Amino acid sequence: MSNVRVMIWLMAAAIAVVATCARADGTCVYGQVLADDGNVIADGTTLTVLVALTQGDLATCTPSLTSSVPWITYFGSVVIDRPPDAFIYHGYSVTLVVAPNPDPAREGSFQLAGSSIEISQPGTTQPDYRTTVKEYYHAQWDHYFMTADPNEQALLGKPPFEDWQPTGRSFVAYTNFPPQLHSPVDGPETAVCRFFNDSFAPKSTHFYGLPDVCDQVTEFFPDWQLESQSAFRMGVPNEDGTCPASTPVPIYRLYNNGSGGAPNHRFVASLDDRAAMLAHGWIAEGYGPLGLGFCGPTAQ
Repeated sequence: MSNVRVMIWLMAAAIAVVATCARADGTCVYGQVLADDGNVIADGTTLTVLVALTQGDLATCTPSLTSSVPWITYFGSVVIDRPPDAFIYHGYSVTLVVAPNPDPAREGSFQLAGSSIEISQPGTTQPDYRTTVKEYYHAQWDHYFMTADPNEQALLGKPPFEDWQPTGRSFVAYTNFPPQLHSPVDGPETAVCRFFNDSFAPKSTHFYGLPDVCDQVTEFFPDWQLESQSAFRMGVPNEDGTCPASTPVPIYRLYNNGSGGAPNHRFVASLDDRAAMLAHGWIAEGYGPLGLGFCGPTAQ
């Protein structure tokens, strides 16, 4: 799953793709514009959609944006052309920025690579930067994986990633707000890094941690590859293993102690889930006596 790198940070908006058409720009022909099957309701300050390139060179063809809504800005695109991504989607991950706007009538439309998209968003002076981290389980490996990336969430559980099935467990985190926008006044600015290790073939595994843990992994475990400096953002536990008031939800970290020949970590928000994993032979790790990985915001 490590190679699925299309990042989507979504916002408080309802997006509907009302028409999909191809447009030729010389040799560039764009096909489908994908925004979670065309209907997205989510939180944040950025929107990333996928634009397929059905004809032309990825190095020279760049999706263009025309918009009737001045509060949407084209922030750039990333080529999607690495296996296994290339087998699923061939084109671009395009990031759009939606600026905070107190106007309650936030409706309009824009054209992205020839596809007409309508957007509406309730006015707000303080955007909601929260997102949901969802968990998945690989039964054959007895491994857990979690991600805040809606694109990864959309791909998991389906071919070729059907072995990773959702557990129904999740917790709330903060998104990576765009660098050109201010950070949330009531939320943490602490990045959670993400590492990947495929040296336990055929198994592979991921690990998430706060900056102090990230530094230790980088220094002492060179076989772990840094995938992201900031997969999402969370609060740092207090020295006694409690959570600060700004991020009061404890997220517990557990380790399988190398069971099955490959390490795996699980992060849970429930004490019952924590107890079940301990009974299954897993080990508590992290901050304080209960082993906290980090602290999260409330859902509301």
